[in-house]
Amino acid sequence: MRIDRINTLSRPEIDAQMLLARSEKRRNFFFKHRRAGGDVRDVEVYSGPLTLMGRTLLYSIVHDITDRRQAEEALRQSEEKFRLAFQTSPDSINLNRLSDGTYIDVNEGFTHLTGYRREEVIGKTSLELNIWCRSEDRIRLVEELIRAGMVENLEAAFRRKNGDIGIGLMSARRLVLSGEEIILSITRDITERKGIENALRESEDRYRQIVEAATDAILVRSNDVITYANPAALRLLHAGSERELLGKNYLDLVHPEDRAESIERIRRGVTEDWIAPPREHRILTLGGQVVEVESVGVPVKYQGEVHIFGMFRDITGRKQAEERLRETEKKYRELADSLPQVIFEVELDGRITYLNRNAYSLFGYTPEQVAQGFNLLDAFVPTDRKRIAQDIMQNVRGGKVGRREYTALKKDGTAFPVGIHANPVLREGIPAGVRGILIDLSAVRRAEADKKKLEAQLQQAQKMEAIGALAGGIAHDFNNILSAIIS
Repeated sequence: MRIDRINTLSRPEIDAQMLLARSEKRRNFFFKHRRAGGDVRDVEVYSGPLTLMGRTLLYSIVHDITDRRQAEEALRQSEEKFRLAFQTSPDSINLNRLSDGTYIDVNEGFTHLTGYRREEVIGKTSLELNIWCRSEDRIRLVEELIRAGMVENLEAAFRRKNGDIGIGLMSARRLVLSGEEIILSITRDITERKGIENALRESEDRYRQIVEAATDAILVRSNDVITYANPAALRLLHAGSERELLGKNYLDLVHPEDRAESIERIRRGVTEDWIAPPREHRILTLGGQVVEVESVGVPVKYQGEVHIFGMFRDITGRKQAEERLRETEKKYRELADSLPQVIFEVELDGRITYLNRNAYSLFGYTPEQVAQGFNLLDAFVPTDRKRIAQDIMQNVRGGKVGRREYTALKKDGTAFPVGIHANPVLREGIPAGVRGILIDLSAVRRAEADKKKLEAQLQQAQKMEAIGALAGGIAHDFNNILSAIIS
């Protein structure tokens, strides 16, 4: 069989290699040989001249090294992958001797983490560079490597080249390279993450303190089950401890007549990302007492679940005060309605905001007509309106305004005299209008007219009486004179 049927080289290339072997300039060769089945194998050939029976022959010893070559290629690729991973990893990767911590190699991630260049650390120990903030962390690392051969997620503080302190999350393996025990460690910089975690923890602590100190009751619930209750909630619901509320269904604490609306509000908050406005309703304490509350619920996502953050304010006292106020207002409204005078209240622009019952019967307007925006000035004759507006402004400015008399107009156009006493209305110390009493002076004017008429009649009668008395005296005198003459 010709050799060129086995060797994949061309015939000239084969002859050149055989010439080298015959001249003993080279003995070791690497070729690719084709086997009978057609597959090609890597071979290592040892070849040289051999004289036999006066003839110079060329002997060859052939070794199939295909598997070795494949193993070497796999190793090379593996080393290349490791080298690429070592050099391009954003994490710090370093090799140190286990015995003293001397750096054997570091990657670019180490430089980014610590600020040290490779040439500054090779041959030095971590202690010499003062990288460990706490030497006990390195001791703990080495002891665990000796014991278990590996360390996972060790948090340690390290010192950068510029003196700044960082936090690293380290994982390490104990390896043997060239007969020497080394530490392969990978460190991730978690300084920023730890800062965020600390800030978050501080924020959570701060807000927890605020929630714990809140005077309003706060309940957090998931799927209607209470998962948190602050101290104010314990007081509101008469619970001895938080354990008495945790795990309870929130709706069981809502008054049965108010549950339907609570269910709908919860549904909208969870499914529509809807923030419910404040609502007044009733809840039940653990002892069954009814408490009036004002509540608001906000859906929040926590650990992938929707929770309802609910705040509850006890408004029992406010409700009782409102009821007392309503009763007081009713009492004074009934009192005002029973008065024969007109009680009124107007804004600065003259718009009437309150009239008692007598005002409607006196002027002839209905409450609906006044509610549409009736202006006080329209209830007086045009010649008095400017003076009334001036008196209102003088009143609210603090000027002394005594009783004023004007001519009012009824709905049917009838004019009649009135007297008004008014004082300014203050809201939060700011003048907002006037409130006063209007007195119908029609009867007074009629009485005054009658009085004048009577006085005139009396004067006339007195005149007539005087004339009568004078006439009587004159007649008596004439009688006396006549008597004397006749005598």
